Amino acid sequence: MTARDFNQQVGRAQRVADGEPVMVTRHGEPAYVLLSITEYERLNRARGTTLSMIDELEKLGQVTTATRSVRELARPTATSEVSTADIVADVRGHDRGY
Repeated sequence: MTARDFNQQVGRAQRVADGEPVMVTRHGEPAYVLLSITEYERLNRARGTTLSMIDELEKLGQVTTATRSVRELARPTATSEVSTADIVADVRGHDRGY
């Protein structure tokens, strides 16, 4: 599934992911995988660790849990100078310093 298709058909991707992982591509290359929580937990158990992959990434500083819902954010306009990094920092509750 292309990133564009994914963005336009999130519900469909979720239904497919209930039965199998969904590969999302960007420019024809694999970029993301959507998994059901059941499959995610099965993979964690198979890795033989008590920490989930998300916990491990958070411990390494590579993932930060969102403190706010994306729905709480103002929608950027076409002329907005808000970057993706600004939006992610806002969701995570971080101050970008500007």
